[in-house]
Amino acid sequence: MNWFYITMGALLVIYVIQVLCVLRELGEGEYTRKYRVLLDLIPFYFLLILVIELFIFIYEICFESLLDEFKKLK
Repeated sequence: MNWFYITMGALLVIYVIQVLCVLRELGEGEYTRKYRVLLDLIPFYFLLILVIELFIFIYEICFESLLDEFKKLK
């Protein structure tokens, strides 16, 4: 299984848990502040996914081609 999809699924589960925690505390007040915190976390998750995808891209392009060249030398 691809590590990118595992990581994306884990981040999605974490975000859903955070949303459920906010919805559970909906009647306790300060809803708008907590809702804004969740909305502010969305770009962080996209940035994290982008960084993970960048590392996967670098691994696939650079490291695998280096391994292929090393195998050719043997």
